[in-house]
Amino acid sequence: MKKTIFTVLLLSATLFAANASDATTINQVGKFKFSVTTTDKNLTVLIYDSNNELIHKEYLNSNKLFKLDSLSDGQYTIKVLDWKKNPLDSKTFEIKTETKRDLIVLN
Repeated sequence: MKKTIFTVLLLSATLFAANASDATTINQVGKFKFSVTTTDKNLTVLIYDSNNELIHKEYLNSNKLFKLDSLSDGQYTIKVLDWKKNPLDSKTFEIKTETKRDLIVLN
């Protein structure tokens, strides 16, 4: 019996220097979900794949939940920039599909 289990591994979390008044963070809030929480306005959220290619760019004025369950297996990085393009927060994560085999005795 094969079971596919989707696992999101948080590989590394890198915080960049930010203005003390900025309170912008990226937090994992579910299996394939990250929230960007901020008190700042005019943010840019960038998502890169393992080849450092930009796969998503979005401008924010408030908090937002990103659902990433449609992404293929691989390593990704989410970066949040302020309006001057200064980095505020960054998270790198991996989506990995695992196949598991079990032996079940019937008699």
